[in-house]
Amino acid sequence: MHLSEARQQLGLFQHHDAVTGTSKLYVMSDYAERLFRGIKGAHSVIAHVMQYLQSVRKPNYQPPPDQTSYDKGYHQDQIPFTTYLQMSEKRISFDTLPIRVGLHLGPSRIDDLAGQTSTKRTAKVVVFNSHASEVQEAIRVHVTGPVQKVVGPNGRELEFQLNPVWGYSAELPTNLYELLFIAELAPLSTTTFEVVRQAVSEKSRTPATRIRLFLSDSWEKDSPEGEKPTLSNGHLFNFETSDDEDIRMTNGNIHVVFNRSTGLLQSVNGRTISMSFGAYRSAEFHSGAYLFRPNPMEPRHNVTGRFPVIRLVRGPLMSELIVVYPDTVMQRARVYHKAPGRAALTAGIELETSFDLSARHDFLEMYMTFESDVASGQEFFTDSAGFEILRRLRNDLLPVEANYYPMTEAVFIQDDSSRLTLLADHAHGVTSSKPGHLEVMLDRKLRFDDSRGLGEGIMDNRHTRSRFWLLMEIRDQNRLDKTISSERQEISLLSRSGHRLATMLNFPPVIMQSLPTGLSRMVHGEIRFLAEPLPCDVHLLNIRTLPEEAGTDATYNHPSLDRALLVLQSRAADCSITVSPNNPLNCGTQKSERGVFFSNVTVTSIQRTTLTGTMPNGEEVSPKNLRVDPHELESFIITFGKSNYNNGVESNNNNHSIHKKMSIPTTTTTQITV
Repeated sequence: MHLSEARQQLGLFQHHDAVTGTSKLYVMSDYAERLFRGIKGAHSVIAHVMQYLQSVRKPNYQPPPDQTSYDKGYHQDQIPFTTYLQMSEKRISFDTLPIRVGLHLGPSRIDDLAGQTSTKRTAKVVVFNSHASEVQEAIRVHVTGPVQKVVGPNGRELEFQLNPVWGYSAELPTNLYELLFIAELAPLSTTTFEVVRQAVSEKSRTPATRIRLFLSDSWEKDSPEGEKPTLSNGHLFNFETSDDEDIRMTNGNIHVVFNRSTGLLQSVNGRTISMSFGAYRSAEFHSGAYLFRPNPMEPRHNVTGRFPVIRLVRGPLMSELIVVYPDTVMQRARVYHKAPGRAALTAGIELETSFDLSARHDFLEMYMTFESDVASGQEFFTDSAGFEILRRLRNDLLPVEANYYPMTEAVFIQDDSSRLTLLADHAHGVTSSKPGHLEVMLDRKLRFDDSRGLGEGIMDNRHTRSRFWLLMEIRDQNRLDKTISSERQEISLLSRSGHRLATMLNFPPVIMQSLPTGLSRMVHGEIRFLAEPLPCDVHLLNIRTLPEEAGTDATYNHPSLDRALLVLQSRAADCSITVSPNNPLNCGTQKSERGVFFSNVTVTSIQRTTLTGTMPNGEEVSPKNLRVDPHELESFIITFGKSNYNNGVESNNNNHSIHKKMSIPTTTTTQITV
């Protein structure tokens, strides 16, 4: 029921006046409330399903006679439909940003399969990877105390980093910290990690995170016209710091420099990439919900102010620069340190931009810009709904609004030797107003209507967060297609790193954590739903239940128990693009010898069908021949046989418990059907 409601609310939100925001305020609030209700229902389903799959059945356990069938084989206090997992983030209402829930590191009593007990200050983090390939994800959770160690499903201790929890103010909570660790996640799997709290008498095993906090005058180098510093040395105030050098971060693949005065990006690998924020002024009754028509007579507006608060965090896994322009923008820039298996994470700069125009003046259309030395000429490239890349040509004879185009997940500019790529987690309007320039629209606040039918302006601004990845990539001249002139190359492709990061950005892992009441639960360390990864150029777009077949009281509220719709997308990559000569993300497809196989379940048939699965064409294919043509979406109806999954009661000789190391009774190779 919850899943059906979530799909219905999502479908309702696809209305052309909902997803575009071109409805009246009270109508948009109703759309948002319905979508919020659907998301909460989906989170509830995820919590119950995850804990059901993670629960370990106790051998020789005899349930009481009155215990229901779905509880049989579990601990008396471990009923699967009793919630003891929660999402790591919660959202209070539709118009607030998600906030992380503190992971309670309290004492727990662990019951293992042998009946032995131990007491530790520990908690569990369960991560679901929805990708059909192995990924390395940066997992962030808030913890209520210092951490002694993080243990993976194989009993190996993971390197971690403990960061302060920052907001817009400089205040630091004393009982809440951000825990960061890099998780290697198997394809389509759930993985459990144990977090152990540091005792008072114990010393930390990880290097302490280094922090610098300072104020700056962002107008020291570039003062807005008419606003000049008043002191003889060019400063309004003398901010005393240990050095006057720009801020630098490096990881072996990239070398990043940030402007010390503004705290914003200045260069990558020696190439100029200057980042800034600004806003267009709009004339009355010109810009609105439908139209974007900035006033050409008004100069661009400085929305960030003058005195940013800059925080620099350096740790063993990541360096982060946090820049706060009070009441407007908070920018986080992260560079992950190089390590084996982190090719995607170390390929670029992760940007997280939070902004709020609700308290600002009206008639502002806020944007973020990157000015580089890339000789891109008049062309730039945007994606179309994540399926293809389209070449755009700037017309300098037309105003800026005529050169804006939609970007769903990627935009880039390039020349013969380099490419500057920006990946986003949701749609934006973008343009390139001059060579080497990228401009991304962030938010708009407009009081007046644009006379296109809405009857009101855009005044319902909320605190908003946008996430990006910025890549400075190298074009290999030896792999460029010399037979096609640059003027005729209207279609291009993302690089392998670009595809990987865009997928990670738009399909993040589902992170759940244990409640204090669930600390003694026995869980599996890892559950795999695929026998082996899909080829690296194939993306698992969706796998969902289907309704019962015709003639069996088909209804969307009664899903089939043995049929599912599998949707795959083929994504080709530009093999001439690399992040650096040392980047291990190579190009080309990786063929699977076995095809698509799910773990511990029999697939009786695979049938090609239409995209929505409503009209099978009768063509049956084998798992080895389950191929998707480049740039295509393909749907298949999969019919399953009997499941071999036993919730951990029976195990093969390769399964083993590691609860003595990590205080979580768990099996490392347990696999399950979907």
